[in-house]
Amino acid sequence: MTIQNQKTKRQTASKKKATKTVNKNPKKEASSSGKNSQSAGKPADSSFTLELEAVITISEAQRLYEELQGHLDRGGDICINAGEVHMIDTAGLQLLLAFVLEVKNQNRSISWQAVSPAFKETAELLGMMELLGSS
Repeated sequence: MTIQNQKTKRQTASKKKATKTVNKNPKKEASSSGKNSQSAGKPADSSFTLELEAVITISEAQRLYEELQGHLDRGGDICINAGEVHMIDTAGLQLLLAFVLEVKNQNRSISWQAVSPAFKETAELLGMMELLGSS
């Protein structure tokens, strides 16, 4: 019985989203129904914050990839908050690096609001801090 409960708890925990999005301008989001409603230049107030969850590992990689892809399609500047991350593996960092590089490739701004010690330690160990643009 205990083993089954633990397994159910792990499955439930793994189904949680790897990130949360905080829109800095909800009025703008509500008034903009799609990509075509934006002009060719990006609006100055179309930024949002991506809140990373506490655990980002290969088991969340597919879900995180899909979520990050949605943010690439969305447009606007991005701020990442990694202050709550207490465990991240190589797969999670690789996904975030690909995301950061693509955002920069689209000539969009990306910044870091907070970086937890665990995130920083893992990224430094893999030599990725500079590439991620976080300090």
